[in-house]
Amino acid sequence: MSGESTEPTFPCKLCGPCKKLTKMQRKVFDSGKQRAANSDVPYKDIKKAAKDKEKHGGVFPRPATHWRERHEDFINAVSASKHVKEALKTGKPLPPPPKSAVNSDYICCVHCGRNFNEKAADRHIAFCKEQTQRKGTSGVATRSSSTGRSGVKNSTATAATPSNTSSRANRPPSRRSSKERPRPMV
Repeated sequence: MSGESTEPTFPCKLCGPCKKLTKMQRKVFDSGKQRAANSDVPYKDIKKAAKDKEKHGGVFPRPATHWRERHEDFINAVSASKHVKEALKTGKPLPPPPKSAVNSDYICCVHCGRNFNEKAADRHIAFCKEQTQRKGTSGVATRSSSTGRSGVKNSTATAATPSNTSSRANRPPSRRSSKERPRPMV
């Protein structure tokens, strides 16, 4: 008997207005009016500023976020750290570090191989082009060889020969000893 009710039922007083409200379009909220109500700036000035903004290109859209790429990078970093922990526990050799991902929005400089955002790339590429023309070198190869990170080891240069070791011993130390340093005046 809990499902059956003996009380009389009446039609809802709000049904008519409810049907009308669901069909009506909601008014667009004007934040300018609300700002003008609580400040010294009149509503006309706010409205004028909004129209000027629309005239000059309007509100710029947000750049598309690459959340999926960032998420994948994060997942890869977490899994790499798990592999490192596992290697430390078991005594295995450590896995190679994961490659750092470059933002897909970045532009690669053809002269030096570095990555920049759009505005910085415009400035840098012109500068870098001028510098490489002035030096007369090919940029990417020069950068890798000048930093000493070319990736290929030269076995003849790194091998310790008797002539190399003797020349090192004859050279003066590159840093001053603590006795040679000037003392601060007190």
